[in-house]
Formats: sequence, C-alpha cells, structure tokens
Amino acid sequence: MGSFLTPTLTSARSSLYNGLTGNRVVSPFSMVSSQTVANTTAPTTLFNTSGALGSLQIPANYLQSGTYIKIYLSGTIGTLVTVPLITLTPIFGATSLISVAVTPAAQLVGPVFFECTTTIQCQSAGSSGSALTSSVMWLNSLVQTALSASPSVATINTTVASNLDFQITWGTANPANTITVYTGYVEVIG
Repeated sequence: MGSFLTPTLTSARSSLYNGLTGNRVVSPFSMVSSQTVANTTAPTTLFNTSGALGSLQIPANYLQSGTYIKIYLSGTIGTLVTVPLITLTPIFGATSLISVAVTPAAQLVGPVFFECTTTIQCQSAGSSGSALTSSVMWLNSLVQTALSASPSVATINTTVASNLDFQITWGTANPANTITVYTGYVEVIG
C-alpha cells in the first residue's frame, strides 16, 4: 500500500473517506513484523514499517479541530534488576508531543506483557495548530501512567504532511533492557 489510503483523490479527507460522510475510523497503519529495541540509550522507534500496511504519514490539511489519532502498541518488555528509566515519546513531524520518563515499580522479569495507548486530539488546525496528547501504559497488569497525569498541549503544523513516530529511550544500555512490539497500529477518528 505505502500511501495513507487512496492517494488518487484530490482532498486529503476525501481520500480517507472515499466519499462517505460523518465521522469515520480509519486505520492508516498496521505493523506486520515485530520491532525490538534493546541495549541502547539512543531514542529508537517502536514502529516497524517493513512490510507494514499503510503509512505513518498524515497528509497535509487532513487534521481538523476534533480529529483524533490513536496509537496502540503491545508486546513484551524486560528490565535489569536495577530498574532503568524508560522514556516514551510520541512524535508528530519534528514535534515531540509529550515525553515523560517512567520507572517501573519493580524489575520486569520475563519479559512481561505491556500495552500502551496514546491519544492525540487536534484542537486547532493550521500552521500553528495545537494537539492535546495523553498516554497510558500497562506493565504486567500494573497500571503505569506513562506520559503524565495531565495531558500536554503541543503546537503542530497541520498544513504539511507529517510523519507519526513513537520512540523509546532506555535510561541504561543493557541486553536485559529490551522491549518488543508485536502489535502496533494507528487509527484516525473524525
């Protein structure tokens, strides 16, 4: 596929809706191969785009006030006995929407299951648009608030095509600090 959905239509929104009206949920991106990040302190994407369905690029002028983007990731995570900081950062274009360090309450021996859901709400569109972002991460059935107790607002440019990304940064490089995403997708609502 490689495109956001139907690139032959002239309007970014009509290309997603294919002539339908009202609010719709579309899934412009879905991973088909896992992505592992281990033994590094460099910010690294949690998306594997190799063979993926769709694209992580949001077309220019697609986002309108009230449009939501949902990012869902799940897989396994494991840590050292000395639990490191884990920083998760959703990115829109070149803008980090929110970035907060999470320290698991205890060593994640295993690896153990995790789920992360991030919601991005376009509050206003334009070259100085705004997005409200919140996220939560569950680690081995323990709820870990992973990106702040209160949502964060960032300035975004919706008039240009922008790529989505979701990065992890380990506080300590060690082979035991590893995360593997098996399921990752993006939905656009609105």
